[in-house]
Amino acid sequence: MRSVTLIIDGSSEHRACHPRLARRVRGSHGVKYVLIAEDDPDIAQLLAEEIGERLYVATHVVANGALVPEALAARRPDLLILDLALPGLSGQDVFDLVRSDPQWQGVPVLFITATPDRLDPNTLTEHRVIAKPFDVDELVRAVDAIVDGPREVTTQPGLVPAA
Repeated sequence: MRSVTLIIDGSSEHRACHPRLARRVRGSHGVKYVLIAEDDPDIAQLLAEEIGERLYVATHVVANGALVPEALAARRPDLLILDLALPGLSGQDVFDLVRSDPQWQGVPVLFITATPDRLDPNTLTEHRVIAKPFDVDELVRAVDAIVDGPREVTTQPGLVPAA
């Protein structure tokens, strides 16, 4: 089983964590945390599960750009994954809002979008962009590099690296 929390339109679903993974997480000093802003429930679930399972990081999903500031205030992420085409506030608007607040300026951002050409060119110089459709392995490697630097990433479901 995976440990995933999905928040879509205010409802949440919690799943039990694999016992071996739970021991590893409890024994670690600070679990990494990725905030995902994605309105497509299938993509949001894929992102949360693949990142959480393969990199052993906590994830939280919001389906509306207007919910990102509240999620940021609740817990500072090690990475913010933003879709550009979000309801409420667009990903670009969320990015501009985050960058205008000194307390969030250091949070790295990974854009996942079907329309990378719509990003402000100044945004592209300091942040990574992955175009949809994306390769899951490429995405996991990008998240891993941003969140914690290179390390072993599992490529098979259910494989847990040695603690």
